[in-house]
Amino acid sequence: MPALNEREAIIQLLEEMPETVCGRDTETYIIDGGSTDGTQKVVKESRAELIHQNYSGGKGAAMRESLDKIESDIYVFMDADMTLSSRRTRKTRSLFRN
Repeated sequence: MPALNEREAIIQLLEEMPETVCGRDTETYIIDGGSTDGTQKVVKESRAELIHQNYSGGKGAAMRESLDKIESDIYVFMDADMTLSSRRTRKTRSLFRN
């Protein structure tokens, strides 16, 4: 999840983020682009992993950089200020059942 000064949004989002989806553990990565509002501290105090973006290239660069640093079979990108409704979460989970 790319982030720049998204402390409050990340606090809420991490509380809503499921630890498992369809019986698989989830891993949450926050790619920080140089936040100055305490975003990094919030991430370090959570179960999420913090990735420092090496250069300020915006959201697209953060997403590309994360693909080089994270190894997984499935990647789901989302914005830090996105809320997870239970309906949307159920729909997304259904996509990963098979």
